[in-house]
Amino acid sequence: MASRTAQRGSIRGCCCGTLLAAILLIGGFLFWNAHTTPSGVTPPTGPSTAATAAGIIAAVGSSVQSQLPNTGHARIVLTESDLTVLAQSVSAASPSGMDSSLQVTTWDGKIVIADVIHIGPLGIWRAGYFTLSSGETLPLVTPTLTAIRVGNFSVPSGLVALLGSAIAKSDPVATLFQSSTSLASFSQSLDCAAVTPNGVVLWVHAPRVAALPGLCSGKQ
Repeated sequence: MASRTAQRGSIRGCCCGTLLAAILLIGGFLFWNAHTTPSGVTPPTGPSTAATAAGIIAAVGSSVQSQLPNTGHARIVLTESDLTVLAQSVSAASPSGMDSSLQVTTWDGKIVIADVIHIGPLGIWRAGYFTLSSGETLPLVTPTLTAIRVGNFSVPSGLVALLGSAIAKSDPVATLFQSSTSLASFSQSLDCAAVTPNGVVLWVHAPRVAALPGLCSGKQ
């Protein structure tokens, strides 16, 4: 019959082995996850309208004003590079300063806002996936966070709203309208919004002109 001391040693040895295996398993998972990029996270494409958010907003405002007299509607095209610059401008205004890893792409009909988070020495991509929709009572564009992925891991839906708040604050579509007095009036004059493979297309209309939500279903 084994002594209590021997039994305790056996239990300690067993627990240490289990703990070591768990540490290796978790470490292996984190290492693998750190080297797995979430779906849709690729370098932003398309030429940028301007190098700064202010430049993009000014160019969009000028384009809108030049288009409206013709048909009462104006088309706004934002490339992934434009969306990234706009999102980074929000990040730069935060107390922690600009997150240089922050980028925006479009994938599978969604806007993908991604950045790198650090777990110990590992840098892991975190991505929030947004859909765009227009309201029924007013043609307001509404981004809706539908999912978050950290590396190859999908965050449970119950935690998406909590963990995605920081990502949602970088919404580039809201930034476009909130940062410009000349464009702010159009935040309630949107015809529609559409996510394309290379960016976002928005249509706005002039005051006292009827909204045409079907514009986005045409050629982008």
